[in-house]
Amino acid sequence: MEKQIIQKLFKQINKKHIISIIYYGNNKGKDIDLCVIVNTSMTYDKIEKNNMDLTIFNEKYFIYLAQLLDPLTTEPILTGKEIYGNRLKYYSNIIKNVKPSVDTIKHLYDFSIQIFIAGKNLYYKNKYQSSMENLYFSLSYIAYANYYSYANKVILFKELMNINHDSILSEVKYYVKQKNKLNKDKINYFINTTNELIKICRNNFHLLYYK
Repeated sequence: MEKQIIQKLFKQINKKHIISIIYYGNNKGKDIDLCVIVNTSMTYDKIEKNNMDLTIFNEKYFIYLAQLLDPLTTEPILTGKEIYGNRLKYYSNIIKNVKPSVDTIKHLYDFSIQIFIAGKNLYYKNKYQSSMENLYFSLSYIAYANYYSYANKVILFKELMNINHDSILSEVKYYVKQKNKLNKDKINYFINTTNELIKICRNNFHLLYYK
């Protein structure tokens, strides 16, 4: 299975550019989640092709995000299996030696805003499912920022959801899964609610960003 995944990926990305391939996520699902770290000049890309969900990073940028405890890096590092390369232990040590900082919280909060704006723009283009998925990620980044504002332990997404099981994040997750229940009014409600939550977080973190 792993050899087939690697060979299939080599058809997408030149082998000489690949440093590491980390297989993570739901192994029983129909899609294969792969974190691919490369030595090219590109920074970040997301590709869905041939039932593979590829998150591709330049190694320098990947390490930068890992030092900020970005879930795009912590999830594959802490839950995944390296099926090509020998860098996973090095990446794991980076995360284990990181303590959440003001920079961590600022990064997560700033990313939540960027993703929210993208989600809102998708809503205006009537791309409702994609809009909801962006809201979901935006709210998750807010939840991570809030968590790291008081905790030092690195947290995985499933643990974060346990903490936020009665939150707007959990509600949006439900509607992302239940595509047939999406409608324009519901998404508009989630956009407004997320926007208000971002404003609250801005006030909570004002000493970090608005001195």
